[in-house]
Amino acid sequence: MLLDPLVPYDQRVDRAVQVLIANRALTPIQQNWLKRLAKQIKTHVILDEAAINDGPFREQGGFKRLNQFFDGRLNEILADMNEAIWQSAANQ
Repeated sequence: MLLDPLVPYDQRVDRAVQVLIANRALTPIQQNWLKRLAKQIKTHVILDEAAINDGPFREQGGFKRLNQFFDGRLNEILADMNEAIWQSAANQ
């Protein structure tokens, strides 16, 4: 919406993490991984399977391993995070 206030990207990402943690029954391990993913999103904006496999998460087993931490729902988590990042500030 045109009249939405400008919200810095870092704040949008932090808010998205809070929304996901509040709306999902995430374990402490999943919450920690989500925060690590958010840190990566803040610096690279796009975080998808290819970015996870080629980026700093490669050493931890890449997308396949992280997906196991999220019980096979990492794509869903990333989609929900992206939606929450760009959700209208009025809906926050």
